[in-house]
Amino acid sequence: MCNMKIRVSESQLKFLTEAIQGKLFDLGSVQISNINKRCKETIRLKIPSSPWCSLKKMRMELPNEELKVRLDNAIDKLLKYYGKKNTGVLPGLIEIALIDSNKTISDLETLGEFFETNESSHDRIKKILKGLNLGTQIPSKEELYNLFSQVKGIANKEYEDSFDGREFKIKRTALKLNHRCSELNTDDKVFNLIKKIQDELPPENLFQGIEILSKNLISCIGDSMTKNLKPVKADLELKTPLYVKTDNTMVEVFPPGFYEVKKMDPYVDSYLSEFLAIFKESSLKSEKSNYLKTYNEIIDNIFKSIMGKQSENLVSISNEAKDFLEKIKENVNGIIFDNNLIVPIKYIEFYWSNTSRGSDEKRLCIRYKLIKGVKPEIYRYTKGSNILEKVTESSEAQSEVKK
Repeated sequence: MCNMKIRVSESQLKFLTEAIQGKLFDLGSVQISNINKRCKETIRLKIPSSPWCSLKKMRMELPNEELKVRLDNAIDKLLKYYGKKNTGVLPGLIEIALIDSNKTISDLETLGEFFETNESSHDRIKKILKGLNLGTQIPSKEELYNLFSQVKGIANKEYEDSFDGREFKIKRTALKLNHRCSELNTDDKVFNLIKKIQDELPPENLFQGIEILSKNLISCIGDSMTKNLKPVKADLELKTPLYVKTDNTMVEVFPPGFYEVKKMDPYVDSYLSEFLAIFKESSLKSEKSNYLKTYNEIIDNIFKSIMGKQSENLVSISNEAKDFLEKIKENVNGIIFDNNLIVPIKYIEFYWSNTSRGSDEKRLCIRYKLIKGVKPEIYRYTKGSNILEKVTESSEAQSEVKK
């Protein structure tokens, strides 16, 4: 037998040792070469806080192989478009997608599909992102976040439009809360109300002004919730019942009515609607730094009243807020998720929140999630057919990172 010796460098020895110990490789890790390569390269280049390494860490924590394959495929698509740059647009987009680990895979898949599809509606944003990627300066997070949001908005609309046909028709509705009350001096835009108290009151009286404005807004919003007897948040209207076949018997699962559409995994906890998000207006973005603190305090006060946390100067509208959520549930039959998966509304919970995704700006919003501890029924719809397929729980309908 030939007794051959092989020389390896110190770095190669370290790599092999970690591989043997399972620190670098696990089942299926051979499939993540692109993520590993980019992480390793950024370490070599001493790039701090690399999104690639954060993505690699997240992948290692995913609960099953199917989710890892989904992540790998999404990254492969993005790398075809962006090449091998370790700074710039793609790492910036990955960093944004990593803000909410429950949605990281869905968001990256949406981005990958967007760049891979040759739709004329995609050209404008593709051109902007391509230009940013070729530039010498690293694009700002705010610029990338705005483009990221536009990509998702276009992708979501295209997904909603794909259902328009024999069974569904487009029926987009929005939830509104009216903050305007003439008798309480809130009959103006929220920004103008905030600007007035912050600019006109002396600093020592600003807190009192915030409390008074918050109280008046809360009263108007509570009244709006009570008067809105049929709030509807939906993207589609079902024209004909949808059935599932059981023992040669057709059982109606979804009746005609309204359905919300969310292009993401059913198990993701996400947003249904936002209210009073004044700095989303492009004309007010430049004002954000001056008025954000006052705005955030007012949103927090409204949220506290919704949650029933009364103070000396604030009333509670928790009963009105709870009833408002119940009325929304009564007027929608289900939510359609990615891959044409539909979940009946009885398995979904709506709740109030004051947080926003990846921003220091508070948002008064309604979020949704599957009811904890209850195994939901999930069905797959095929366009042109009123017969559904019942889906068994698998990784295609599981959260990306179990909490």
